[in-house]
Order: sequence, then structure tokens, then C-alpha cells
Amino acid sequence: MIYNDCSNGDHTSNEKKYYKRRQSKKDKKKYYQRRWREKQYKKEINLIFLMDKNDQTQYLSSMHGSKRASLIKRIKKTKNKILKDEVFTNIKKKIKKHKKENLLKRISNKWEFVKSYLRTHPCDCGVKEIEKLTFHHLDPTKKEGNIRHMCRYSINRLIEEIQKCEVRCYNCHILIHNGNSREQKNHLLNNYLNKDSKKKQRARNRLYLLYHKDEQVCLKCGEKESACLVPHYVNSISRNGRISTLIKNSIEKTNKELSKCIYLCQNCHMQFTHRYGLDNSKDELEEYLGIEIHTKKVDIRVYKDKLIEEIQNRTVKS
Repeated sequence: MIYNDCSNGDHTSNEKKYYKRRQSKKDKKKYYQRRWREKQYKKEINLIFLMDKNDQTQYLSSMHGSKRASLIKRIKKTKNKILKDEVFTNIKKKIKKHKKENLLKRISNKWEFVKSYLRTHPCDCGVKEIEKLTFHHLDPTKKEGNIRHMCRYSINRLIEEIQKCEVRCYNCHILIHNGNSREQKNHLLNNYLNKDSKKKQRARNRLYLLYHKDEQVCLKCGEKESACLVPHYVNSISRNGRISTLIKNSIEKTNKELSKCIYLCQNCHMQFTHRYGLDNSKDELEEYLGIEIHTKKVDIRVYKDKLIEEIQNRTVKS
């Protein structure tokens, strides 16, 4: 075929015919390929329909991801209701299970490596229990992610992230980030004296909670630092919202929630959740603490006079 030099972009009639023919051949090829693929998928769908439930999952899990996805799309489109209801739902559930199992296998090996690292690196304060230890990033700008979530990735990437950290207990970690109770009170008092009415109300409510925490102690280890203390629900079912969010707006709701709680330090709180999970009962908590639990009614507004005293002391000093 001889091509003419067309600087303006004009082509001769012969060239146009050639390009059209060539394009039509390509289109035909694509059409037949598509048709052949559809036939193959239909055969496979019929095969899956005849298989047992266990064989279905094995057959699909052995497939390549993209092929499996396209086959499931075809099953969705099929008009046969039996295929949609029985086969598709079973396959989808079991593929999810299979993926989860594989992910758990990958994570468990790396999590064992993290545990062994924590065993050999106790906190500076002397805490050695793995359940009470966490990783503190020395430079937060270089942080890629949480170590517990990084177990999904390769071991080399996990080791690189661990090298950016030092091991701390949860109590020390909170004191590094949020400061002790005195520092927190000073910060909230500044907000209360300088900010607008909405932020004033939030700062006041949080100050009331801090004054309440000052009178509490961790029932497990006896920790007195109020910045480390956490309200822990005696029965997790009775929970009606987060205290940290409720305290921003309504004191009455926070009083109701606090009356369902006891106080644990962050270390003991995390140790308990590791052992018993997030959904816990009163019996499990009593078993962990080794004592009987009795909750009291709480009203944070009692600390109103204390707040007025602190404001007067500050004005006298200034």
C-alpha cells in the first residue's frame, strides 16, 4: 500500500477505504471474542449451579480475582431466580470468609513479631505487660500509620515504622500527648475566660469533669493522676453515647452516663478490653477487679464553686 504525504491532514479515497476495512476487521474480531467469552461464562455458571456448596467456593477461590469478579457480575444479571438466591449469596459469603481467613493468617505472623518486640522493650516507668504497652511516634510528621494496622503490610515496612517509635505504656502515652491534669486545667481555664459563649460552655463542662476525676482512683492499680483515668461502664449494654461528646452540650446526660461507670486508668482499661472484649458484663468486671462493684449517682454541677475559686485565684495572681 502506497501512502501519500498529506501535510494538511487530507487523505485519498483509497486510504480512507483501507482504514475503514481495517477498522471493521478489528470490530468483528472484538465482537466474536466477546461472544465467545459470554458462552464460556454461561457454561461456568451452569457448572456452578450443579456443584455442591463447598465445591462452589473451592472452584471460585482458585480463580483469578478479575475473572471471579466478572463471573459474579454475570450471575447477578442472570434471570434465573434460583441462581440469584441460592448460589450467588452462598458464594459471596464464602468468598468473604476465605479472604478474611487469608488476611488473618498474614496478620497473625506479623502480630507475633510485634508482641515479641514489646516483650523485650518495657516502658520507662516499669510496666512490662504487653496489653498495657503501645508505640509512640517520636516524629509525628514521619508517621505512616498505626503499628496495629500496619500488620497488613510487609514485614520490612512494619520494621521501618517500628524504628520511628519508642515503646510506652498507655498512661505515659496520654501524659505525653495531653499533659497532666494541671496543664489540662490551665488550658481549659484560658478557653473559659477568653472564648465565645459556646466554647465557654464546653470548657466549663470539661473542667467540672476534671474536678470530678481528681476525687477518683483506679479501682485496679490505684492510679491517682486524673489525666490517666477513664470512665469505664459496668455494663456495656447500658451505654447511651460517648461521655467525651455528650459533655460538650448537656451536663444532665453526662451525669446519667457517669452514674453507670467506675474509674480505671488507661493501662487497666486496655488490659481489661484485651481480655474480655468491648462488650462486657458486671460479672466479668468484678472477676477482673476481684471486688464487688457499687455505682453512685453523679452530679458534676457540684464543682461550680471550685471553678469560681480558681478564677478568683487567677485574677489575684495577675
